[in-house]
Amino acid sequence: NTWFQAYVNHIQHFIYSITGKIKKAFILDCDNTLWKGILGEDGHENIEMSSSTKDGEPFFYAQKLINQLANRGILICLCSKNNEKDVDDVINNHPDFIIKKESITIKKVNWQDKATNIKEISNELNIGEDSLVFLDDSDFEVNLIRDKLPLVQTFQVPKNISDYPSLINNISNYFYRKEITKD
Repeated sequence: NTWFQAYVNHIQHFIYSITGKIKKAFILDCDNTLWKGILGEDGHENIEMSSSTKDGEPFFYAQKLINQLANRGILICLCSKNNEKDVDDVINNHPDFIIKKESITIKKVNWQDKATNIKEISNELNIGEDSLVFLDDSDFEVNLIRDKLPLVQTFQVPKNISDYPSLINNISNYFYRKEITKD
């Protein structure tokens, strides 16, 4: 049974590609997803995402993999309960934040519920909810999206943060394309 599950996981991105079911947009939370810490509580200077710190290293590698997806044409979106000005400050000024500002297609950084924000992202991108992948660290937010938007492929940041880059690598399979176009 374990072998079959591993096999399915290995080939599913090929099947998605052949059937036109590949994902197009990766929607990410910020706190404890793009960096370790809560921006509103810890402050700009105390969030961790540096490759040179034990706490920041998994987030650095996760961001690096997210950049690779953006470079392949995957739409990167943010959906975070935060003050937009604070998140913009991190994106524009934090020395350890490596996702390029121009790689972020849509930002929904506000205090509205994430299901509403994700529906708005889907509408603004003019793609179906089944083309979206959502990643968050919160049990509550992950379960809310699974309940309210069941077509959205939803993942949770692992409790064992050293497994995080591996999760992002696995998620990238949902965006598999046989060839990359200029678009």
